[in-house]
Amino acid sequence: MKNLRLIFTSLISLMLLSSCFKGQEVDLIIHNAQINSFNMRNDVFEAMAIKDGKIIELGSEREILNKYRGREIDAEQREIYPGFYDAHTHIFSYVEKKFVCDLTGAKSMNEVLSRLERFVATKNPKVLIGKGWDQSLWQESNFPTNDSLSKLFPSTPVLLYRIDGHSLLANQFALIKAGLTGNENVAGGQIIRVDNTPTGIFLDNAMDLFKNIIPPTPPSQLKAALLETQEELLQYGITNINEAGITIDQLKILQELEEAGKLKINIYAMLFPGEKEIEFARKQGIYKTEHLHVGSFKVIADGALGSRGACLSSPYADDSSTTGFLLHPISYFKEIAQIAKETGYQMNTHCIGDSANHVLLQIIAEATKGTPDHRWRIEHAQVVRPSDIALYKSSGTIPSVQPTHAVSDMRFVRDRLGAEREKWSYAYKSLLSANGMIAIGTDFPVEQIDPFLTIEAAVNRKNAAGKPRNGYLMDEGLSFEQCLRGMTIWAAIACFEENQQGSLEPYKDATFVILYNALKEKNSFTNNYAKQVFNKGLSVYLFE
Repeated sequence: MKNLRLIFTSLISLMLLSSCFKGQEVDLIIHNAQINSFNMRNDVFEAMAIKDGKIIELGSEREILNKYRGREIDAEQREIYPGFYDAHTHIFSYVEKKFVCDLTGAKSMNEVLSRLERFVATKNPKVLIGKGWDQSLWQESNFPTNDSLSKLFPSTPVLLYRIDGHSLLANQFALIKAGLTGNENVAGGQIIRVDNTPTGIFLDNAMDLFKNIIPPTPPSQLKAALLETQEELLQYGITNINEAGITIDQLKILQELEEAGKLKINIYAMLFPGEKEIEFARKQGIYKTEHLHVGSFKVIADGALGSRGACLSSPYADDSSTTGFLLHPISYFKEIAQIAKETGYQMNTHCIGDSANHVLLQIIAEATKGTPDHRWRIEHAQVVRPSDIALYKSSGTIPSVQPTHAVSDMRFVRDRLGAEREKWSYAYKSLLSANGMIAIGTDFPVEQIDPFLTIEAAVNRKNAAGKPRNGYLMDEGLSFEQCLRGMTIWAAIACFEENQQGSLEPYKDATFVILYNALKEKNSFTNNYAKQVFNKGLSVYLFE
């Protein structure tokens, strides 16, 4: 009897031991990897277990494989990172660009006209719209006039938006169609004139004068284009975007895609503070679904440097007649700040010039007294006085920057600002040192979506062509780790999503990328390398 008890006990022990060896069932095990967690200790793990879209555990190869069972993926020692954030995008502008004439990269006004002619030949639009021209690429880098445009298209309204979206060139028929003379005065905007004659260039708020003649794009077309763009983002490993300014109607389109189960990327949307949008914020408060998160207002303080609309504290070096301008009176910014505080929303403000940065930092500091973890943001922060860098820290303001702007704008920055102010520009290392974190994005479609170009611009301070050879304003370059944190965990913190996204840790979403080439060993992250990664199968795993 005693022997039977011993045998029975042994059998039970063997059964329990066998059960232990089988391990806990999960949906997926990633192993034989270099998993860059970006947790507080910056740990690198060999394996992780995933169930129901969440990370269960990370650890050594042996530990995870012994403890869990499920579908396995051998990463073959490839690097794994949290899904990339793009902390500043304009996805609706990007998809709208699919329906207009693309003028990006045009080297002259003649090339612009040729592209327009080809577009009209196939599309025959009632209103001819083009986007993406940049006169800094032309031999004659001054703003164009509409003379040749009006001659070529005498009876079709033409509206051509500069690449930064802060100025447009309109032909004479567009003025007539919109009921304009070109002599209107617009607060927060400007109509460029020569000898009191309008040239066709309209800056910032003055562009709104043409709103009534622009036909809307059907929602069905927008949805289809949004889904195409979503796939493009995923192919680059971008799983989260901060959409920097949408209307309530655009929010409804995103809500419909979410309700239909078609959203795969996570979108943190900033609302333009119009009447309907403010009403939504007051009624709904912070709005969050599985893939859609609304919790901020997008405010625009000034224009762009390339258009000389950025608000500077002293005149432009290449045009002493202007300092740029704020798009609204200071009372407006204070009013929106109060509404943001009442609704619990962030106030994320576009500030390019040093004067705009100074004014808004002071407003933020005053409005957020007693609210230390407000996480309000300055978007762009391109020209910041050294004395104002400290205001980012004291006001608790997060700088949200786009490194590719530095290497795109370097063509004209010294012309616009002069050598001394140029030193204050695109000061990402200084902003990070003062603030302790920085959110990083692209501002697409102003720049390309490609995150590897962002890394190249932030770390090596070079453009896609690898120029300049020694980097641009290298003293303000970021390290590889700082850049990647700005594209992951810091970007998540900048929109209150760090408990769900941004790093690879237990109980967080299993949203990550596997790179088929070693990233951190490369000295260059140019577009050629990005294509190489893509062609070899940049893998993005999203678990819902």
